[in-house]
Amino acid sequence: MINIRLFFVILLVLLVVVPIILQYIYGWGVSFPLNNKTYNISVYGFYLFSYILIQGVFSILNDISIKGIITNKNKNEKDKNEKNKDGIPKINIMVVGYKEDPVYYKMCLESIRMCYKNVLNLNKIYIIVDGNDVDDKYMVDMCFEVFNETKFVHINFDDANMREEVLLLDMSDVHQNDIICVSQKNNGKRSAMMTGFKFSFLENNLYNTNVGLIFCTDSDTLINNESIMEMSKCFGNNIGAMVGDLGIHNKYDSLISFMSSVRYWYAFNLERAYQSFTGNVLCVSGPIGMYKMDYLEKIIDDWSNQSFLGNVCSYGDDRHLTNKILELGKNVKYVSSAYAETETPSDWYRFFKQQSRWNKSAFREFFWTVKILNKHSLFMTVDLVYMMMYPYIVIGYLMYILWNKTIFEFSLYFSIVLFLGFIKSIYGVIRSGKIENMFYFTYIFIYVTTIFPCKLWAIININDNSWGTLPRKISNNRSISYDILVPIIWNIILVTSIIYNIWNSIKGGYSDFVLFIVVTSVSCISILLSWFYVSVKRKNKNNVTERGLKIE
Repeated sequence: MINIRLFFVILLVLLVVVPIILQYIYGWGVSFPLNNKTYNISVYGFYLFSYILIQGVFSILNDISIKGIITNKNKNEKDKNEKNKDGIPKINIMVVGYKEDPVYYKMCLESIRMCYKNVLNLNKIYIIVDGNDVDDKYMVDMCFEVFNETKFVHINFDDANMREEVLLLDMSDVHQNDIICVSQKNNGKRSAMMTGFKFSFLENNLYNTNVGLIFCTDSDTLINNESIMEMSKCFGNNIGAMVGDLGIHNKYDSLISFMSSVRYWYAFNLERAYQSFTGNVLCVSGPIGMYKMDYLEKIIDDWSNQSFLGNVCSYGDDRHLTNKILELGKNVKYVSSAYAETETPSDWYRFFKQQSRWNKSAFREFFWTVKILNKHSLFMTVDLVYMMMYPYIVIGYLMYILWNKTIFEFSLYFSIVLFLGFIKSIYGVIRSGKIENMFYFTYIFIYVTTIFPCKLWAIININDNSWGTLPRKISNNRSISYDILVPIIWNIILVTSIIYNIWNSIKGGYSDFVLFIVVTSVSCISILLSWFYVSVKRKNKNNVTERGLKIE
């Protein structure tokens, strides 16, 4: 059975890659006359349109399915008059942070405090501070301030490797309190998460607390107090993890943060929702993820000791944890009604560093994901090919057109790309009711100028194990490193290619430039409109986030 499934995986990869390559070599495609010339609609164009269509349909079906599960669970609870108990396992909440911006951190803790009051079957809240120096003390003090009315205990670990200390610790203090704040020597997010997991496992084993789920979030995240309950209701027998919807609470800080916010909507409500329908969400995001305890215990040691090319991994913890759950043959699902908001970089260089880290993680995890393709839906294979191969095919073809074709062919290619983005923009507006999703098609400019060079740099620099971005509390003191040359060189090449294409097309007559002028004008106007929209929103910004979550 495994060999047969593996055969179909290989066959599918060949079907979604080879025709595109052959088309570029032999000029395959559907021909049509235009401007006294003959042009082809590419195989990739058909594939991409089909992929977008499937994503849209599956994401809607996933939403209907998840809402049906939640509705039935609520109805059963009401009918049995056991609203607080039936079908809902006990839950631990874990918050991890390192030198967090005090405003964001307090905002996060306040939202967790509301969850403490509203989440049914809550067992413990673990707040792990990844640092126990003097300048980390403010995070502990803020915990005391926010949770001053609850059973609270602070535990400090001096050793960077806490596992032995955790095992030797008198767990009675932990068991008797509701809020556990742990300070430990800075050793990275994965090590901090491991501390929270270990505490949960130990208490479960020692006191039979019957904790079935762990909700994980970051110290810059604002959680809707209904989200944890919504996610917990959706767990079935073969579901190992859940991820909720994630927005941006600083989206009007700049055009970069705004476009990131728009992109987030599609990343979750289209892409993850589509993957969820087949049970194969490829990444449970750190700010709003929930895991089943039984499955975590089976994989947690392998996850914590992950290495790549001889180096212990310091980032990509969320994606690898998701991969380990998928490796067990378990499903990972997306719940759109569970919502949180997080911070995103508002300046270009920090955004570039963030995207470089994410892409390094994606490439590294590719080697693990390939090993488990035979355990899951064939759609998972399509997703992996699309994410890991298509960007290079598309940009490669773009450069081919710029250096070998006319300005009209470049403009036509660019028009098709914008049109497909425009279709997704309309879809986003209809599904979300948010008019700002209309700006999604302009994200192509950020993708080409910034995201793609991040992908190139991620491959070249994949063995670099550094986090890349500084913690938010000290991010204003950041310095610029040599990696800034990567997007600069890439964009010089891109601009040079466009100039060459224009110069080489002049001899063909100025009529070829009509479409180029139209497309360029539409693009410039769209970017200016989005900038103006963000400027107005920033001036009128109030203290209520997108779904009414309150920022103090």
